[in-house]
Amino acid sequence: FPQEEKLIEFFEKGMVRYHSHFTEKQFKDMLAYGKLAIPEYFKYQLEKWLKIPSSTTEYAVPSTHIGGIPVTGKFDRVDQFESEAVIVDYKTGSANNGLSKIKGPEIDRDGNDWMDIDNPLLREKERLKVQGQDYWRQLVFYKLLVRADPTTTWTVNKGVVSYVEKSSYNNAFIDAELYFKPEEEDIVKRQLKLSYSFIMGGQFQRGCGLKHCKWCDFEGYTSNS
Repeated sequence: FPQEEKLIEFFEKGMVRYHSHFTEKQFKDMLAYGKLAIPEYFKYQLEKWLKIPSSTTEYAVPSTHIGGIPVTGKFDRVDQFESEAVIVDYKTGSANNGLSKIKGPEIDRDGNDWMDIDNPLLREKERLKVQGQDYWRQLVFYKLLVRADPTTTWTVNKGVVSYVEKSSYNNAFIDAELYFKPEEEDIVKRQLKLSYSFIMGGQFQRGCGLKHCKWCDFEGYTSNS
């Protein structure tokens, strides 16, 4: 099994590849922080990693369909066990409230009436109630993507969001697990269908409402084109 030095080497190569995305200070700070954080994460995960029979990293599904909608995607890792496979997605952001970030919708209803709320904060809060947390939707989509992949017959019942950084609340690493439910898969399929219909119709969601937001400006460009 590769040692932690190999992971740090990969990290350094990745940082060099995306050097232009950082200021010089940001680059140096992130490089130094990564060299401290990665060995800790490696030591925490190593025992579990050694128990995995087979694993594929950066698993890509180049082109397939879900409910007639063309999709593609790539996720960080899939672990193959005797009777099932487990999807793993790494997150480098804050692990605080990590478990809450994979919660599904509190309200099962279609539509985007939450977009009519003027207050940006209240609008986002209502969106999460209706659509579910973004990490939840991401994992469920990956499950659907694997099922639609014609090159594999894996059975996937669980997804994991693995936070590379410790939570500042309890100074512990978090692996947030999500066991997939058929009804949740149906919700994401409906969301995918609705989003695809909006894209094909040139309709985009309301933005955050803040001045000089590049994404809100982009909506203005597409609306006027």
